[in-house]
Amino acid sequence: MLTLVILLYCTNKLATATEQCDTYQFSDLLLSGASCKEIYDLNPPTHNRSGYYWLINPLRDVYCDMEQRVVCGNIGGWTRIASVNITRGDECPTGWNKRSQDGISFCRSPSDNAGCYPILFSSKEISYKKVCGMTRGYQKGQIDAFLTTNNEIDGLSITHGSPRQHIWSYVAGYGDANPANYFRSNCPCASNPGRRSNSLGSNYYCEAGTANEVPDLDAYYLSDPLWDGVDCPTGNTCCDNPNLPWFYRELDMATMDDVEVRICADEDFDNEGVLVDQLELYIQ
Repeated sequence: MLTLVILLYCTNKLATATEQCDTYQFSDLLLSGASCKEIYDLNPPTHNRSGYYWLINPLRDVYCDMEQRVVCGNIGGWTRIASVNITRGDECPTGWNKRSQDGISFCRSPSDNAGCYPILFSSKEISYKKVCGMTRGYQKGQIDAFLTTNNEIDGLSITHGSPRQHIWSYVAGYGDANPANYFRSNCPCASNPGRRSNSLGSNYYCEAGTANEVPDLDAYYLSDPLWDGVDCPTGNTCCDNPNLPWFYRELDMATMDDVEVRICADEDFDNEGVLVDQLELYIQ
């Protein structure tokens, strides 16, 4: 059952009756609900008014994206659970390290050792079946997903639950074109493809930060961001999805699991690494 709560909607903060709202006047009275989607469905005035809203049972405030975005299935009413943008000065989530190279700051694994390094983002006690989000990364060294049958997630892995259930992966391949044919460890969508995915299905993006060169172990490839759908060579289909870098996934069953994001590499950082400077996640 919904509870009528008199509150003030603001784009970047919650305001009480005595505070001045940044965008709208105090006459804006909204129904609170169990989720951003419920508020969206029952209150047309909230459409296209993204900002902080109250959720009930228990009472807490969340950021709701109320836009109808093509990249998220043309549906409004998304609850934001992750927002990291290092380009605007954000800090990295606890568990990842913030570093800079050639004037560009990013998050990376906290260790130089191979492995996966997780961050857990709370579902805010919301039952959800749909997940939408984006990330942007960079390639360091000779990252080489799809080289072996056990190496599909050199990159960013997004999962939920225990044991982990795959939502989406942002995979980093060795090179977009790889003229040297080194191990043929390219993305499956590259013009000189490597292995096809066995466990990820079609729920992943794959791209490299190098196009026409053999990557160097010590190099940071910061001029060609990963998963942005730009700078793919002729014959490479990795950039074809118009929604890049956004993904949209409907799960088989609803869940309240927190969402885990892992930076993964199967070799030490002196050989390869994935660097991330933007991450957004929404559930519904």
